[in-house]
Amino acid sequence: MNSSVPDREKQKLKATLKITFVALTIVMIALAVADALALFYLYSFDRDPKRWTNRNVFYARPKEVFGDRRAPQPTHLASLIVRGTNGNLTYASQYELSLVDIKPSALHDCLVTAEDRRFYSHTGLDYLSIFKAGFDHFIYRVRLRGASTISNQLMRTVILADESRSGIKGWLRKLAEIILTIAAERHFSKDDLLVSYVNNVPIGNLNQTALNGFSAAGDALFGKRDPKSLSLSEACTLAGMLNRPNRYLQDASKGDYRRITERRDKVLENLGRALSDRYPEAVINRAKKEEIRFFRTKQIPTPEARQFISYAYQQLPSRKPGMRVYLTADYDLQRSAENAVNQELSRFDRGPYGFYNYLSYRHALKEGRRVTEAESKLQAALVALDAKTGEILAMVGGREKSEFNRATQAKRAPGSVIKSFVYLYGIHAGSYADQRFRADTIIDPAKSSTAQRYTTAGAARAQVQLARSDNGAAVAIVQEFGISRVKDFIARVTGSNPVESELIAIGAGKGMELSPLQLARAYTIFSNNGVKVYPNPLLAVYDNETKIKTPEEKGVRVVDAGASYIVTQMLHGVVGDGPDGQFGTARMARGLSGLDSTVALGGKTGTGDNDLWFVGFTPRIVVVAWVGFDNNFPPFEASKGFTGSRLPLQIWARFMRGVKTYRPDLLAGKFGMPPAVR
Repeated sequence: MNSSVPDREKQKLKATLKITFVALTIVMIALAVADALALFYLYSFDRDPKRWTNRNVFYARPKEVFGDRRAPQPTHLASLIVRGTNGNLTYASQYELSLVDIKPSALHDCLVTAEDRRFYSHTGLDYLSIFKAGFDHFIYRVRLRGASTISNQLMRTVILADESRSGIKGWLRKLAEIILTIAAERHFSKDDLLVSYVNNVPIGNLNQTALNGFSAAGDALFGKRDPKSLSLSEACTLAGMLNRPNRYLQDASKGDYRRITERRDKVLENLGRALSDRYPEAVINRAKKEEIRFFRTKQIPTPEARQFISYAYQQLPSRKPGMRVYLTADYDLQRSAENAVNQELSRFDRGPYGFYNYLSYRHALKEGRRVTEAESKLQAALVALDAKTGEILAMVGGREKSEFNRATQAKRAPGSVIKSFVYLYGIHAGSYADQRFRADTIIDPAKSSTAQRYTTAGAARAQVQLARSDNGAAVAIVQEFGISRVKDFIARVTGSNPVESELIAIGAGKGMELSPLQLARAYTIFSNNGVKVYPNPLLAVYDNETKIKTPEEKGVRVVDAGASYIVTQMLHGVVGDGPDGQFGTARMARGLSGLDSTVALGGKTGTGDNDLWFVGFTPRIVVVAWVGFDNNFPPFEASKGFTGSRLPLQIWARFMRGVKTYRPDLLAGKFGMPPAVR
């Protein structure tokens, strides 16, 4: 009987060993699976950690090259952070550094000393730092911090930037962060992880722009992009800022450098203890005496074409980070557009009616709106489309760099610019007062009881009525052809949804509102003999070296070529061309823009109580300029010069001078006469 006791003990031991073996096997398999999944996840960003990023980079259209000249590099417009922003568009200043830029340098030494002393010896997690942080937290009740490594921070700020940091999801994110950190350390080199960190770590925000990486921060704060050009004090200042960068920047903007000086000195002291042979006490003390003064904390430039980029971002087929996006924007034309809007509006601010800005501001306050005087100023938008391809060559959505883009988001009453489509329907439909409607058809508003209620200069040929933008004549046309049919046609051409009323003849009434981009698209039919093209801001998109397919919308015929060509010829009179040019509301267009008579040109002005418009086009480019107050106050008075032939025309003309200088090819060619008209 006694022999059975050892047998039972042996069986228990075997069972225990078996369970232990199975458990260890499961753990090992789980760890291997976790490592494989983590590596697969990291590879989904890129196989090279140096290319990990949470940004998309936007470039202007590459310049065309003629002859033997070498193609210049496309202009970098902005970097847009697409991960870790809670869906908000965040722009970043960022410059890429390589390992030779970082090592050896004082910045490298300060960074490793401040953030991760055992970076080159641990396997991703610094267990000594974790133990010390936990001990200090539970014994001395200090904040739990200081245990994360450089690799750990890289996972948090780049790879898992979108993940929640609160509640159960926050704990799961922390677990994923640990697994990814260990996997990254196992499969990638320390130097590659360091380069990725140095290029991506966030170091605060200036002028609504995030400083991503040490090169961007060095450039913004000290005017030095090259880490090796930083002094020891400057390098330790940047490394020391990582724990609370925005607080230090806010203090500095008020002239207070006490906190950042204390933090820099602490980093210097740690550096002296860790690398005393390289940084002796005399060197450390000399660096401490250097006064910290940020080079240009309030002067970092805002990204070019911010509103253009925001619109293009919405059109991307994928929102994943790491893409290079080449826009259709012509950099020179974009600058010309921004200058045209800003200079003409500034001229208005200084002019005799600049007090209208203050009236708008006071009205907004009465309505209970929280606005500044700057936000209540007269605004403008400009859109330039390549009439043949629909590519957006320039876009300005307002005088300030806000995310609200008036070129695409502000739908306004189009006023008289809609009359081009009223006349187009007449030419297209045919019969008017028992005869075919033509450019020389006499339109007499007095014969319509409804048209008589509107401003009119009397009976005249259709071409003259359109040139002088006669309201009564436009209403008479709508009445004759039928409001319902004209409404449906305008809705199809412009994309609006107007309420049935004679007001559609003058671009007023509910549902008539259009954005400048919508209007520009509608006007492409005059450059294309009745074909309307689709606006496109994307020239090419690359994910590393792979070109991403972008949506391609073909042009749509909305009216026959003959009718479109005839109205295009009528619109020459608006800009002062032809025998009826003397009646044109924009007959000063050529003089203001410097375009000579060889440039084929058409246009239309629009004036409303709250909106001023001018549309000018050639066979290759359509340009729309809009001016108005965001809060629609005060109403415009034509007697004081608030018409489409003033400010919008001047903005258009200033922009067209830029087109003449930088893209004369857009002014070439003639409007093609279709066979049906010959």
